[in-house]
Amino acid sequence: MMKQEMPILAPISAVLGIDPLHFAMIVIVNLTMAMVPLPVGGLLFVTGVATRTPVAALTRELPIFIVAQLLMLMILTFVPALSTSLPHAFGFNSQRLRIKKARKFRAFLFSQ
Repeated sequence: MMKQEMPILAPISAVLGIDPLHFAMIVIVNLTMAMVPLPVGGLLFVTGVATRTPVAALTRELPIFIVAQLLMLMILTFVPALSTSLPHAFGFNSQRLRIKKARKFRAFLFSQ
């Protein structure tokens, strides 16, 4: 599902002025949150096999991690400096990338 939505949501977020790195971090945290709980629980089953622990034992501890991931998602969403400060310190400049993609997207919108 996310594979189909990202080509649509990424340019829209660039036009709205959201840092692409910040947007990517939010998407990654959302994807990991989606892979943990049951009924799908892909990461839950992989963890159970890797640690030789029954899934029932893992699901008892699951609410703590869900709450922790929700808190992390809220903090990353509302404080973008946490997800962008370290890459910017190492020279990743998403401002140029954002302006370039926004211009392309606007040109595409208004060309029709």
